[in-house]
Amino acid sequence: MVSKKIDIIKIGGSVITNKRKYKTLITKNLARIIEEIEKSPDKPKILIHGAGSFGHIIAKKYNIINGFKKSNQIDGILKIREDMAELTKNVVNFINKKNLKALSFQTSAITFENQETKVVEIYVEPIKKALEINLIPVLSGDIVFSDRRGFSIISGDQLIELLTSFFDVEKVVFCSDIDGLIVYNKKNEQMLIEEIEYSKLDSINIAKIKETEKIDVTGEMQNKLNIIKKLSGKVHEVVLVNGLVEGRLRSVLNNEKTICTKIINK
Repeated sequence: MVSKKIDIIKIGGSVITNKRKYKTLITKNLARIIEEIEKSPDKPKILIHGAGSFGHIIAKKYNIINGFKKSNQIDGILKIREDMAELTKNVVNFINKKNLKALSFQTSAITFENQETKVVEIYVEPIKKALEINLIPVLSGDIVFSDRRGFSIISGDQLIELLTSFFDVEKVVFCSDIDGLIVYNKKNEQMLIEEIEYSKLDSINIAKIKETEKIDVTGEMQNKLNIIKKLSGKVHEVVLVNGLVEGRLRSVLNNEKTICTKIINK
């Protein structure tokens, strides 16, 4: 394990791309998010970005998530890989223009779904070394090859779950297009939860997700929460924050008060 505590930051595809328009990067959002990360404490961190319109549209078209069924799906995985490489290159380039240094790692090249265990395995040694020499490893949701299914999709959220087994993670930040964890109260009104313990996540009634999220082939908020529950005992704090609002991510990374949801161990 890397000796220092690290943070993992997930930039949602809905923040840096227009998820309804194929391969549409929102440059101003990406530039601002990277600037907010630059203004955070000098602490080892891994950055993961979602696929947005560079991945989900093609993945849905070719039904990649359900594995190899038809020969034309090969065209789909080749296109996804090409497009995701382009998106990651943009993210890394924006980081390296700042007083930061980042290096990309192709998720599909370091993960594999094992037929016997039916779980995704990951090779993290290169990532550990990158952190040791003060680089920011950049990864993304991607294709994952499989003994069982030929291939499928691994989301950025699933990738975080894998990484927390190998690193001493203090904080995981999910930067998306909503203010945090929105639930229904007893009057069936929507409200934001500001702080909640891991152990109480099963008792909440999640509000319906926004229409823009329906194109996401890797799941909705409930799937995200299912993954977050597995981080209990491994990650001290998980934060859900709106990356579309300027300054909120910076505040979270600097432990300043802002609108967000904190999920904690007590």
